[in-house]
Amino acid sequence: MTEVTALGAAIAAGIATGVWKDIKDMEAALANVHEEDVFKGQLTEEERKQKWELWEWGVERSLGWIKEDLDSVQNVN
Repeated sequence: MTEVTALGAAIAAGIATGVWKDIKDMEAALANVHEEDVFKGQLTEEERKQKWELWEWGVERSLGWIKEDLDSVQNVN
């Protein structure tokens, strides 16, 4: 669920309008796990390792970008 705020609003509206009588009723109606709700990674272990190493390299390269003498330019307030 990428948008839990919308889900919460939908649950509240469903209970308020009588779609479900309470949380337990809603859970019973929606308890099924749908295939699209389950993430199944498809990378091999080697691909995952390579992508992780590339991400770590990128993070390392981004360190130290802020220079002490450029505070007035870097201040985003």
